Amino acid sequence: MKGRLAPGLMVALVFSLLAGGVGLAGDHKARSPLNYAGVTAYPDGSAQWQTEEVDTTDDMGQHTSLAIDQDTGEIWVSYYDVANADLKVALYVRRNGNCGPDDSWRCQTVDSSGDVGKYSSIAVWQDKLMVAYYDAGNKNLTLAMSDDALHWVWDIFTLDTALGDTPSTGLCTSAQFSDTGQEFIAYYFDNPAGVDALKVAYHTYASGNCPGPGVGETWRCDTIISGEGVGQYPSLEVVGGVNFDVYIAYHNAASGELWFATTRCPSSCNCGFWDGDMACYPISGEAVDAGKHASLYVDSDDRFHIAYYDATNEELKY
Repeated sequence: MKGRLAPGLMVALVFSLLAGGVGLAGDHKARSPLNYAGVTAYPDGSAQWQTEEVDTTDDMGQHTSLAIDQDTGEIWVSYYDVANADLKVALYVRRNGNCGPDDSWRCQTVDSSGDVGKYSSIAVWQDKLMVAYYDAGNKNLTLAMSDDALHWVWDIFTLDTALGDTPSTGLCTSAQFSDTGQEFIAYYFDNPAGVDALKVAYHTYASGNCPGPGVGETWRCDTIISGEGVGQYPSLEVVGGVNFDVYIAYHNAASGELWFATTRCPSSCNCGFWDGDMACYPISGEAVDAGKHASLYVDSDDRFHIAYYDATNEELKY
């Protein structure tokens, strides 16, 4: 199963990463730890939050992402180590860890090769774990994969590379497994000297085209839709197994709207990575500056839920 939050009948677990400076580019404190907050929801609608510091060394916890294994209940967090410019991962182990209260978490540096780990997105499926993130030094989309994450064995791949000194690819990543374990990553391609794009990288096992070394035969990096400022802050959901559907909420900076990409074309397809087999269209109806920092969730009844930021009115919207 995918690592998604699923409310239970009696107790629902929702986890939020709360820290001084989490996900922010500035306003760093002298000691800014990675924090964890968990909530227990009771049948009468009441809730009780518990918070704890997980990684307290230097400036930790920016660009956080959370995944929960529905089969085992394991809690995984990817985050950016600002002080060392590294990608790190924390796992809740309850005891015998190396960080958190009473060593109840295990924190590990996954990639330390330059300035890596911004825009991290973590996903889990059975024994597989992946973290997509941005390599700021090389301006590339990078992926850390593990088939044995509990023993902290990782493989690092560069998937998509920026051509020239100006473009950046791999910003604002959003990673998901399909129900059969196929890997997907939505991300933003920023090209100040040309055309920006919403892109998706996915594991095809054959007929790939990604420019990263050693992955071209097995991974595809395809443009969904392009245009100035198109594809910022994507949030990806992959629903189904062999016959899956792809959904992406994202910000279109040119129109200032929240947009939606789907393989379920409502009338006609006008974008997509398989020769135009997706539909891309605005859904917010707001020609302002809306749709930033979108977060998409598809529930078990196939209903779509999107939270996002309206920058014009400085409001959270749903």
